[in-house]
Amino acid sequence: MSKLWVFSDSYGFLPADRYHEWKDKHWYRLLSDKLGCTEDFKSIAHNGCANEWVSFQIEKNFDDIDENDYVVVVATDKNREWFFTNDVGVSNIYMHNVEDYISKNHAVAIDYYKHFLKNNYQSDIRFNWYINYIKYKFSNHKLIILPGFENNLIVFNDKFSTKGTLFEICQSEINQLKHHSWENWLRKNRHIDPRVGHLSYCNHQVLSDKLYNSFKRAENLDLTNGFYKDFL
Repeated sequence: MSKLWVFSDSYGFLPADRYHEWKDKHWYRLLSDKLGCTEDFKSIAHNGCANEWVSFQIEKNFDDIDENDYVVVVATDKNREWFFTNDVGVSNIYMHNVEDYISKNHAVAIDYYKHFLKNNYQSDIRFNWYINYIKYKFSNHKLIILPGFENNLIVFNDKFSTKGTLFEICQSEINQLKHHSWENWLRKNRHIDPRVGHLSYCNHQVLSDKLYNSFKRAENLDLTNGFYKDFL
């Protein structure tokens, strides 16, 4: 039986304290059921991780991935950096109060890096390398690359077009007229998104349907339409 493999940041993450509530509701479980993988799926994900951590996990697990398996890789924010081996989540160096999670010296080092060494051209180049590495690595597998935050001038999937990002779905659930902005909504929630995978259940369902249709029918993957919006 084929297995579904998911390599991801928080969009594919299911926290332990909500496992029993969400184990049959997360988009990767819904997708696994649709693909007939039911009991055979594996999500390797971490909140705030960088693409380098994801590639590290792919290399660790690659020999166990069969050519008949399905693979979903969520491409996360190109500006994340996996600096500290045991602090994977701090790869999101622009997150709110990053200094609360690391030593003072590490916080100073990140601050200096952001101000004096960070170069967007380098981030763009590395991101392009990364996407093409994923496509080459899984050239003999059934693969979908899901753009988490960026979708500019890169062909994510060769068999169908890919439009939009997961972050757009995440933000579009927030009623901007009610909260005035995404940032206001985050502040009201103490900068912690209470949604599992940053999506409400209705959009976990929609996303799983779209991924299934792309896998099975090579339908274009449009992350800008068909999702529920403006209800939080």
